[in-house]
Amino acid sequence: MHQGQLDVDLNEIGRRQAAPVAERLSREPNLSAIYSSDLKRALETAEMMATRCGGLEGGGESCDQLPKRCTAAVQRIGEKHTGQRVVVVTDGGVMRSLYNRTSHKGRSAAFTSSSMANSDYRVSEEWDENGRVAGKGTLENRTRTEIIIVRHGETDWNALRKVQGQLDVDLNEVGRQQAAALAERLSKEHDVSAIYSSDLKRALNTAEMIATRCGGLEVIKDLALRERHMGDLQGLTFQDFANLNPKAFEAFKSTDLEVPGGGESRVQLYKRCTSSLQRIAKEHKGQQVVLVTHGAVMEALYKWTTAGGQPEGISNASVGIIQGDGGDEGWSIKTWNDISHLAEVGFLKSAFGGDGSSA
Repeated sequence: MHQGQLDVDLNEIGRRQAAPVAERLSREPNLSAIYSSDLKRALETAEMMATRCGGLEGGGESCDQLPKRCTAAVQRIGEKHTGQRVVVVTDGGVMRSLYNRTSHKGRSAAFTSSSMANSDYRVSEEWDENGRVAGKGTLENRTRTEIIIVRHGETDWNALRKVQGQLDVDLNEVGRQQAAALAERLSKEHDVSAIYSSDLKRALNTAEMIATRCGGLEVIKDLALRERHMGDLQGLTFQDFANLNPKAFEAFKSTDLEVPGGGESRVQLYKRCTSSLQRIAKEHKGQQVVLVTHGAVMEALYKWTTAGGQPEGISNASVGIIQGDGGDEGWSIKTWNDISHLAEVGFLKSAFGGDGSSA
């Protein structure tokens, strides 16, 4: 029976369905707002979510008039919460309209409910030509690979702005606290399949703390995720580069010159770490994977993902998320340099990491 805008309430099954949706969304970090249709069946669902998501208050904006009003409402919400995660609770007709608007393909056999949760999961429901559900929904697998790239916690050399390169400097006490906060943040990611890490202590110890909070996953060591080898510059402070070793400093700034003393060029670093990412993505197609690495590696991966873009920052224990299909193209940045989990621990605003972005 078609409900339209008649104000039909949830039944008992509907309330039982709403409860696990609320539980699922309670694990989404950084939700900023919850918007809902004012019809009871949507509003009660939204209120259960709000209760589980820290008592968020809804925005009170209705998305019921199809199609212009609901798309305009979503656009307003998107502009108001740029870069944030927001839940919109509404009705089937609105979701179909929004799907048609965003997919540019008209009605699809796969009705996407991802506007309520994770954009890589779908509930498939066959719709007949009158817009009614003709089949039972089933949960499909994630279709894109999600790589969570994190930088290790702080070290004493980060605080002193000394170049670590591939020297094996461990975390300091602040770094261990940052790693703990990072691990707590990533424990809320519901589907981590694997954790890869550089074998250098500062990254590996960070990764092991994450693995403990993510169900005891094994940390897979990958030497290709090591920091850029900085040759004769390792152990120097950033301020001393130009005066103490001008030749190595020029190589550091260049694209294709190797840093004297066994160091790498930026091109060599780029090829090493992007090849590693593509290999890992292909091995875990459609899965969510964590990489724990270093500043210069993260800069290179950002440039690869954005076709030459320059990140604004790469803080210790920060989180970046990229999504793609495992190939050379089609990757995109979901978030970058997320440090919201470090609010209580703190972080260095300047923590040089051998690149140009974490200085």
